Amino acid sequence: MAQSGCLVHLVAESSALRHRLGDEFYTALRCDPTNEPRDLRSVRIRRAALSLRRLGDGDRGPERIASRPLSIVLPSKRPDHIIDAVRQVARQRHVDIELIVGLHGARFDARHRDLVRELVPGPVAVHEFPDSVNLGEMLRELSASATAELITKWDDDDWYGDEHLHDLLLSWDYSGAQIVGKFAEFVYVEGRDATVRRSTDGAERPSRLLAGGTMLTSREWLKEVGDWPPLPRHVDQRLIDATRNCGGVTYRTHGFQYVLRRRSASTGHTWAATDEYFLSGADTHWAGLALDRADISDEPAAPVRPS
Repeated sequence: MAQSGCLVHLVAESSALRHRLGDEFYTALRCDPTNEPRDLRSVRIRRAALSLRRLGDGDRGPERIASRPLSIVLPSKRPDHIIDAVRQVARQRHVDIELIVGLHGARFDARHRDLVRELVPGPVAVHEFPDSVNLGEMLRELSASATAELITKWDDDDWYGDEHLHDLLLSWDYSGAQIVGKFAEFVYVEGRDATVRRSTDGAERPSRLLAGGTMLTSREWLKEVGDWPPLPRHVDQRLIDATRNCGGVTYRTHGFQYVLRRRSASTGHTWAATDEYFLSGADTHWAGLALDRADISDEPAAPVRPS
């Protein structure tokens, strides 16, 4: 029941039940339902339930399912944004990561390279590309150098919660899709200094509305579908369309743990939409950068690796 996201609340404290369920799942069930939104609580309960497997019928309790290795490709034209992005990568919980950074028409000095390697607990590679190489071509090369079977794309100026990759891996397992990701449900509109929440309709089902900075797929599927399209922009949507045209499934999980930063259209953003597009389509909005509304903490928990 909890794995489906049904809300469950334990009223009484029970050490025996805590042992049987495991600390993380038990804590999610014990959380006061009046202190967080219903949909967020549902996500937390299901995440905890899906992460466990029981060891037989004895009294040993559950253990966490070990996550698969995951390669992160992080393309960027802004070296000054890389370190903040890498700090968020390093905070990811319950996942073994390999980080592959692609600098597009820019260079990293030795100090920044050393800091990136110091921050990330797993393997790190930094590649530099001239301006003549477009985004799609760069993503092809970065993905080809990945050592994990699963690959996810990471944007250098968005915000990610420390369970973001864990959520993607879980949805990969239960959806059976060829690409999984999140809709840009929470958006920080920089020009208006406001955070908006767009429509929640369509979560946890097949969809073509996936944010490029959240897409996860496999090396096998990239090969099957012809890889990232060698184009300067719209590569994410073209990959989604190619997948669906081949009979593949693109799946949208919940929108928590991710906030898209919407810069001014004049900054050369590859998504040409106005501030009004996001504001008019919002279900609700808050002043300033409201990361907590997307379940992103200003002080994320320390990384937890699979046992």
